[in-house]
Amino acid sequence: MGTITIKIPKDINIEYKVESIEATENILEKLNEMKMKPEPVELDKLLGLFADEPELVDHVTESVMQARENDPLRVS
Repeated sequence: MGTITIKIPKDINIEYKVESIEATENILEKLNEMKMKPEPVELDKLLGLFADEPELVDHVTESVMQARENDPLRVS
């Protein structure tokens, strides 16, 4: 049993279960006819700077979290 996820610009949540292989093939054919294209990914310039440096991002994140533990922004 597989899963297909389709995101639409409407606030609804519906789940269907298709038992028939023929119906499944028809649904896939109709989706392909509609030429569904994945939404283009917006490039994030800041994160793109670190695309080739995952260890650096880990180090920076660890340092930031340690600093927040040592010097909290709020005093309760």
